[in-house]
Amino acid sequence: MVWNLEAKTDGTSGGGDKKAFTRFAEGITFIQLIDDAPNVRWVHWLPMHNRSVTCPGRGCPFCEVRNVQKQNGQKQTIGMSRRYSMNVYNHDTKQVEIMEQGKTFFEDLRDLVGDAIEEGKDPKTLVFKVRRRGTGQDDTSYRIDIDSSKETATFDQTKVTELSEYFKPITNEQALALLNGVAFDDAMKIGTEEQPPAPPVESKEPVELQDVEIELE
Repeated sequence: MVWNLEAKTDGTSGGGDKKAFTRFAEGITFIQLIDDAPNVRWVHWLPMHNRSVTCPGRGCPFCEVRNVQKQNGQKQTIGMSRRYSMNVYNHDTKQVEIMEQGKTFFEDLRDLVGDAIEEGKDPKTLVFKVRRRGTGQDDTSYRIDIDSSKETATFDQTKVTELSEYFKPITNEQALALLNGVAFDDAMKIGTEEQPPAPPVESKEPVELQDVEIELE
């Protein structure tokens, strides 16, 4: 099992259901891995909607706005970052959770997983001890170790989230609607079965058609 932490995967940040996310308190938290490898994706932060969505990929309207702003020397109004997520079992909360952390955290975890594999161990049969120091954005650090004294726990498999589906990408049409100020929930219905049908067209007097010249792009 090799983790590719540079992979670019298209995939909104969060599906329709509320999920439990791992919140590391200051001190020690024990977790065990459920997935073989993390889900990696690019995410846009949308301050106008106060939430993030996963970049739809090619033709993304958010990326186009960022590129134009960069070329014009303007301040970026839409954020962009890489996110890493895994299903884990949290021994402290005793539940399956989605653990989402930064690249450095997952690089350290990847190294431990790689060492365990070289020793002939299955990483999913191990318990990892995560020590958090600090509580602020600038003073927080993590140290991850394998705790061989603790045994793995059984958990409800139905609580495991299919991350590629949960973080599936929005479409370019949905992204464009969000840029144009459409409410988030309404924008997410575009192109789905939940999209309301177009209002009926009222019948009017027949219109005489005239020749027009159409320019194709």
